[in-house]
Amino acid sequence: MMVPINFSEVLKNYPNSVFIETGTYWGGGIFAALRANVLGAGFEKIYSIEIDRCRFEDAVKLFERNTNVIIIYGDSRVKLKEVLEEVFEPATIFLDAHFNRGEVEYSEECPILEELEAIKQHHIKSHTILVDDRHSFLNDLGMSGIKQKTIIRHLKNINENYEITTDYGYIPKRTNDEIIVAKEKTE
Repeated sequence: MMVPINFSEVLKNYPNSVFIETGTYWGGGIFAALRANVLGAGFEKIYSIEIDRCRFEDAVKLFERNTNVIIIYGDSRVKLKEVLEEVFEPATIFLDAHFNRGEVEYSEECPILEELEAIKQHHIKSHTILVDDRHSFLNDLGMSGIKQKTIIRHLKNINENYEITTDYGYIPKRTNDEIIVAKEKTE
């Protein structure tokens, strides 16, 4: 497995004491958050939500020695809200839950809008939100028919003062590996 060293560099730019990821997959986001801590990010707790039972179990084993990593089994449309109930300060939230080609047994729908709604319902409105796979929302149909402008509208509904930018994901300087970033404007 590739350890996303470059993504760690990205994450260190969005420090909070809590990191939440939807879509554990093979654990790349967790590895990146742990390495970002070495670089100064300060993620005291790292949560990751995974819908696939085998990937969840693999991640639990892989990160069992990391006491600050909490892997949660289930659908992010439900579990993100439950995780947020335990959060009492701004978090860095990395939204990356979606089906992968050839893995449509759960749903071909991307849960991004439900995840954004869970964040909107949370009492804290200054989370830093990172939406992975920006390229998947750019074409006419978008992932599950969702376009980037819809995501941005939902982000602004959470906090109208969010500054919306893009940053690189796992592979630096590759336009088909960008993330959408919503961060409260600093003066």
